[in-house]
Amino acid sequence: MNSRKIRFQWIALLLGIIFSIHAAAQTHPFTEDSLKNIEKRNQGSPWLLIVWATDCPPCFLELELIAEIKRESPDLPIELISMDSKANEKQVQRILDRNNLDSWFYTGSNVSRLQFIIDPEWRGELPRNYFYQADGERHPQSGALTKDAITHWFKQAEESTN
Repeated sequence: MNSRKIRFQWIALLLGIIFSIHAAAQTHPFTEDSLKNIEKRNQGSPWLLIVWATDCPPCFLELELIAEIKRESPDLPIELISMDSKANEKQVQRILDRNNLDSWFYTGSNVSRLQFIIDPEWRGELPRNYFYQADGERHPQSGALTKDAITHWFKQAEESTN
């Protein structure tokens, strides 16, 4: 074989490998200590926590919006928690893969317990969002967010920490 043909085959092989490596979205097991660990990891910076589920149509729109925002600003600290039971794990994974997002996934059997861990005053409406300030104070909001609301809040929070 001539060297040109071999070089072409290597390039084709490398391109095939590069394009076939698509980082699948990940789910992280959410346990009773996870929220405290997430809060600790994000301490000192404003961040957003979004709680969602597969039986929440507005959540799908919000996840698409978050995917768009993360493409534009990949380092923006946004954490997702799925309220789904273990029985819906494959559906959760498909939704995350479609949006190229990672999410926490509750590993317990009592989803009501997860709701209480996140916020004892929360009644379970979805989507549920928590805007955390750099000092750890959080502001809950029920209902789907808009891109303007998210970007405005992050901008305002950054200005108040500077």
